[in-house]
Amino acid sequence: MNKRAYIFCLVAAVIVATFVIGYNIGTDKQSKKNNSQTNAKVIEKEGYWLQSVEGYIVVFENDRATVVASTEIPVSSLSKKEQDVLAEGFYFDTAEELFKFLEANTS
Repeated sequence: MNKRAYIFCLVAAVIVATFVIGYNIGTDKQSKKNNSQTNAKVIEKEGYWLQSVEGYIVVFENDRATVVASTEIPVSSLSKKEQDVLAEGFYFDTAEELFKFLEANTS
C-alpha cells in the first residue's frame, strides 16, 4: 500500500469515528431529554380529585375521569362548606394529602 492510500484510509477512519462518536453523543442527549420530559409528565400526573358521586365521595386521578377509588363516605358526613366545595371537587397534590383528608373524615 503506498503512502497516499495509507493516509487516505487513516483520514477516512478518523472521519467515520468522529461521526459515530458524535452521533452517539447526540442520541444520548436526546434520550436524556426524552426521559426528563417523561419524568416531568409523571410528576404532573400525580394529583387527585375528590368529588361527590351519587351521595358518596369518589377519588379520581388528575384527569378527573379515571376513578381511583369509590369510598363509602357519605357526603352528608361533611360540613356544609365542604359539601359545597366537593360539588366542584377537592384537589390534592399528593396521595399523602388525600389520605390525611380521608382519614380525618372516616373516623
